[in-house]
Amino acid sequence: MKLSAYVSPSRHGIYYFRWPLAVGEGHKRSSIRISLRTRCPSYAGDLARHLASCGRILRGNSELARLTRAELKPKVKAHFERHLARYLNCLDRKEPTRKLIADATEVMLDHESFLAIESTHPQWLKVEHFKNDAGISDEDWADSQRAMLEFG
Repeated sequence: MKLSAYVSPSRHGIYYFRWPLAVGEGHKRSSIRISLRTRCPSYAGDLARHLASCGRILRGNSELARLTRAELKPKVKAHFERHLARYLNCLDRKEPTRKLIADATEVMLDHESFLAIESTHPQWLKVEHFKNDAGISDEDWADSQRAMLEFG
């Protein structure tokens, strides 16, 4: 898998976001490094792409161009750390709740128990969760079963 140009792994396997700083006269090229706190290359790539898009805001900023390298580096690093924390917080809020996980586990167990049964008789199908989640009425469900039996 090809990594983003902004991602670099550490010797410990943790991925870092790397943002190059502009080269000034008499200075070597340097960059900002921020830990992405992951060992997963695809997740690191996703985070780095987000941070790179946030970094485009910095390009062409005339106020930053007037700063010395010693003043610039901490400000740019703080900018990226703020955006990374905000993005990770947003992702955390979208994680499934305990109730969703419990419901998904119950549905999965229903499906596993159905696979062990040899009959496809409707009394063995536990589809109430599916019908409720999908908004399917009992009449629509019965119509679709009749259609499936005709094709099957």
